[in-house]
Amino acid sequence: RRGAEDAFFKEQHILSPLRHDHIVRLLGTCADNDERMLVTQYMPNGSLYDHLHGHSQLSSSSPMTASWKTRVQVLLCAARAVEHLHRHAMPLIIHGNIASSNILLDAAWEPCLSGFGTSVWRAAGVASQAVEVAGAASCGGYADLEYYSTGHIKPASDVYGLGMVMLEVLTGQPPVVSVWDEAKHSVVPMSLASFALPSIQAGRLGDVLDRRPAPQPTTWQQLQPLQLVANMAVQCLYLRGDNRPAISDVVANLEQALRLI
Repeated sequence: RRGAEDAFFKEQHILSPLRHDHIVRLLGTCADNDERMLVTQYMPNGSLYDHLHGHSQLSSSSPMTASWKTRVQVLLCAARAVEHLHRHAMPLIIHGNIASSNILLDAAWEPCLSGFGTSVWRAAGVASQAVEVAGAASCGGYADLEYYSTGHIKPASDVYGLGMVMLEVLTGQPPVVSVWDEAKHSVVPMSLASFALPSIQAGRLGDVLDRRPAPQPTTWQQLQPLQLVANMAVQCLYLRGDNRPAISDVVANLEQALRLI
């Protein structure tokens, strides 16, 4: 119980001072005997995960799946939220659990980053810091192997999570996909990175691209901005965090892709 209370108050203290158009706003807290809850702004349109991978009727009619422009805009908003945490928040913050389920959509379909339960204040003057590895964040295909193997988190861990979300947006696939294993003659789980990165790195983005925004094969002019996003996703998913781009470079890449669209 003490650990749960500590986590609750830590998330409250991290979220309270944050003011950004694309970070969910904390309105207050609610307590009833031993139960406590954070009260945030109402986000009636669910999460990005819901619209990419949820009920087929929801995802087929959603503005989140209808156009590539909308999808890249959502990625850009999420990247700007992470950039605020890494470069402008006081103190600086590492989110620790960037995932499509933590990108929520308000009544106007504006995305806001949420899920600060595993966030940490960034220690001054160090490249990485030791933290207790969060079990909930380590599952579901978003695991930054460097973080989970060393127990040290750094801003690059958030960049890794954002790279996974970029793959989800491009492919329309969840972070863990089911593929046919010829040797085993059965369907087996595979990480989205293992599924999509070989095609992207081989210059065959069209092989894994989601067909919902554009049912017909995408022309080169349409494909060029998506290729920019895909190339950045590859860099975000490098195994060594020091080799990943800074969040400001991710933002610049998405801004360029959106201009081309």
